[in-house]
Amino acid sequence: MHNLPTDIVRIIARFILVDDDQTNFVCAIPLLAVNHRWRAVAAEFFYTTAYFIEGSQMHNNICFSSNSVPAQTNIGLILQNGFENSIKRFVFIPFNNDLAKEIIDHIADCTELRLNDINPSICDEVKLARSAGSMLASRLPNIRYGYFDARNATDMLCHFIASIVDSYANRLVGLKYEGELKLPTQAPLTSLVGVKLHFFNAFSVDSFPKINPQVIRDLEIWVDCGPFDWGIFVGSENEVTFSNLETLSLSSFIYEADAPSIDQTCKLTFPSLISLEIDRFFFGIDDIQQQIQMGLRKLSYTGSFNDAISISQLRLNKLEELRLSFEFNDSDDEFTASSNKLFASLNGLKTLSCDVYSETILFIPSTIHWPHLTCLAIHLDTKFEYVLRSVLNMPNLTTLKFVPLQLENGYMEEACEYLDSLNKLPGPSNSRIESFRLELYLDISSRFHSSLQTLKWFWPKLNRFFVSVKEKELIF
Repeated sequence: MHNLPTDIVRIIARFILVDDDQTNFVCAIPLLAVNHRWRAVAAEFFYTTAYFIEGSQMHNNICFSSNSVPAQTNIGLILQNGFENSIKRFVFIPFNNDLAKEIIDHIADCTELRLNDINPSICDEVKLARSAGSMLASRLPNIRYGYFDARNATDMLCHFIASIVDSYANRLVGLKYEGELKLPTQAPLTSLVGVKLHFFNAFSVDSFPKINPQVIRDLEIWVDCGPFDWGIFVGSENEVTFSNLETLSLSSFIYEADAPSIDQTCKLTFPSLISLEIDRFFFGIDDIQQQIQMGLRKLSYTGSFNDAISISQLRLNKLEELRLSFEFNDSDDEFTASSNKLFASLNGLKTLSCDVYSETILFIPSTIHWPHLTCLAIHLDTKFEYVLRSVLNMPNLTTLKFVPLQLENGYMEEACEYLDSLNKLPGPSNSRIESFRLELYLDISSRFHSSLQTLKWFWPKLNRFFVSVKEKELIF
């Protein structure tokens, strides 16, 4: 750990201290304590994020508090070390109290505002809620990025958030919103470049701010019901054009027939789209083909196996990367015949990735032939030996992930027997596998741990080898 390259340490620190929405600044303490180099790298992010979480108690030397309002915050530590000009983002949970106002005065230059898990018992008057939101926005005039977690929002809280959004309507370039689609704003959002919208429950487009689609480059929409109404985006009555959109992600957790869909009454145009991700969200096959012909380079699809076959039959000559993810629980013979045909037809792609989940497929090595596949993730109730033998029929495979669904008595012992037998071969395989990940839900024996080392010889190009045991990471 002490010898990790600085770039890797920076990625770790950024994820823990910035990118992970569930993080609070206490997570920084172990990073700062590793050694001087880790501390210097972590400080780059630690001193750029200010936290204010009402009602928590922290150690005195990192606590900025008053007698009346206990608070968890690293503001005092930032000020003490002279980094107040480095603050770029503010993670804020309560509002409308004297301590919050005192803290905000120290961070007027920050550019990112996050409101996480806000206490729903705020006030009982719309005027007061909107006034509090306006007060916060006026004291933080440079905000450009906003993240609002409104999953537990009351009507008053929605008015509080709406007032903040109204204040930044012409300045926000990044927005992430989670909650019901009820945000009574008055001004349209005209400057957004990155947008993430996670909507829960039924909604009306009249209760959410209108968004200008012309300048958006990255758009992510997650819904739990459908069809999705694109009326929140400003356009003509029946058409919305995303002139500069390059990345589009549409997803939900609903399967098959109940999946949210594109509103067929509204014509959508994405002339600059490069990457499209569809996860259990209906997007017409003809529409996908049109996007490919217009310059789409990356397509990721999660849904039914039949739709995956339909996608494989499109004209994919302009596509560079295709990722398919599906569940299949019919007969093994049917899957083998269909999947061999599917993957034989998909050639000429730089990256061809597949994620398969099945409780019925055995993955018989002699029947699997996927010559063009480059990445594979399989969640199967099958033998470890079958997986290792099957990948020999995938000459271009570079990345493999295996999650056995059931580990019956004797599973690991049988796997050890096969792994140990590889040492008797005259030489390693010709496999191109560079990365292998194995996820298990039972503890592994010392023999299994030792036998797994054989793979580093059998797959000579293997340089990333991970085993996850009960979510604990082991690196080989």
